Amino acid sequence: MGWVQRFLHAIASPDIAYILMTIGMLGIIMELSTPGLGAAGIAGVISLLLAFYSFQVLPVSLVGIALIVLAMILYVAEIKIQSHGILGIGGTAALIAGGLLLFDTSASYLKVSWPCSSRQWP
Repeated sequence: MGWVQRFLHAIASPDIAYILMTIGMLGIIMELSTPGLGAAGIAGVISLLLAFYSFQVLPVSLVGIALIVLAMILYVAEIKIQSHGILGIGGTAALIAGGLLLFDTSASYLKVSWPCSSRQWP
């Protein structure tokens, strides 16, 4: 495989796809909350596009995507509305639940991994 195919194969991992999507959302939210040069927004859009490519080749659940979109809406609403953190807590809960339900498959290697799974770290 060439370097482009190796790169696309590497980002097609469920863990990497979820991290790219989270970075993309945070970059766009950061750009909306504090507009500036656009570096956070550009990095966010690039990360989201790479995550969408990964989602194209992985079995994705619409419920997981809906929960993650809800989390993004709640985070943006937290910036605009004074809610004393309630919307942010709801957004975090929706993001975690969406991450757990994002991939619709019974194969364990096609799901987002828990940090303390049964794997042994070197």
